[in-house]
Amino acid sequence: MAAEHLSRAFDQNVRGWKVLALWIREVDNKYYKCYAVLSLLICFVIYDGLLSLNLLYCPRNLEDFVPEVLFYFTSVVLVFKIHMVVFKNKLILKVFSILDSDEFAGETAEHKEINATFISLYRKAFVMYFWIGHIAFMGYTLIPLLKFIFIGKKLTLSVCKYYFLTDEEKEDKLFFYWCYQSIGNYVHMNYSVHTDTFMPGLIFMGIGQFKALNMRLSNIKSKSKKGKDLRHEKHLEKELVQCLKHYDMIREYCSLIEELFDSAMFVQFGVGALINCVAFIGLLQQPTEGRFFMMLYDVMMTVQIFTPGFAGTQLAHESGLTTSAAYSCDWISRSASFKRSLVLLVERANQAVELTACSMFPLSLATFISIMKGAYSCFTLVRAMNIREENE
Repeated sequence: MAAEHLSRAFDQNVRGWKVLALWIREVDNKYYKCYAVLSLLICFVIYDGLLSLNLLYCPRNLEDFVPEVLFYFTSVVLVFKIHMVVFKNKLILKVFSILDSDEFAGETAEHKEINATFISLYRKAFVMYFWIGHIAFMGYTLIPLLKFIFIGKKLTLSVCKYYFLTDEEKEDKLFFYWCYQSIGNYVHMNYSVHTDTFMPGLIFMGIGQFKALNMRLSNIKSKSKKGKDLRHEKHLEKELVQCLKHYDMIREYCSLIEELFDSAMFVQFGVGALINCVAFIGLLQQPTEGRFFMMLYDVMMTVQIFTPGFAGTQLAHESGLTTSAAYSCDWISRSASFKRSLVLLVERANQAVELTACSMFPLSLATFISIMKGAYSCFTLVRAMNIREENE
């Protein structure tokens, strides 16, 4: 049975983009395009526009401002992720074509097994992240609705308070605004799920390819015990040439995915400290029934910057092992042409692959730790100021 293409791992993402109207430039259907334009207008443009207007009218006190700014900055980051899918669709398809190339598919059973393992792991991670997002949405949106229906507890707007509206207007059309915010929030949550999993997923596929390459390099061994066998020598040289082609393809792939999500990652990491700081403060200010959602929200915001940072570190580490894999092959008694090719590979592999966000900072655990330190420092400063004001 033929090996499964690596791009099939992202079928769930592509299906989600189609449903969410983000794959508008790739679906050649006029009815779909009308649906996509209308959906993006209602659930994205108008929704974010009202969030911006709400923030302008929001009272400038910490208790009211923190919940409003939390969703607003999350939406700002989401703008760049949506831009990546809608306007860089050709680049996404080019990345998919490399994933489906013969070099990435592999010729050996070990390579195919590594591919299958990474596809399976990514699909499981997608499902887990998908359900975490839906649990958070249900806890924050549907539970208050059920309390309103069965207990009679007062229903409030689910995302922001729309301070630009009068109290009378909000009371008259409360259910309409609640439904609009809840639907928009659900759509935005799915935007995040289908983009936040996609970006680190591409990095993990690159890690899998480096693992397969390093394994194949280290397995270039001479099996002849009676001196040099010309046919066997040719076979070993061919193996090395295939590894060189595979390495070139991986480097090209890493350059493409860096170009694909550089702006989205730059904004996500750039405002990551601010979002996490606001989330920490919001966790303290939330009533008991709202803390479950806020805890899940904190977890998801942290995962959004931890996962690409962890994946970037693993990619740099695995790419750095290529030189060791080259030295561990049976190169000492090989021909001069074999050694020249190996030297070329080693020279190129001496510089490990390091993904960056707009060439400003690396996607690494060190960057993630710096962001979390900054978020915690900001949080402790705000908390200290609040304690001082309360004591006064």
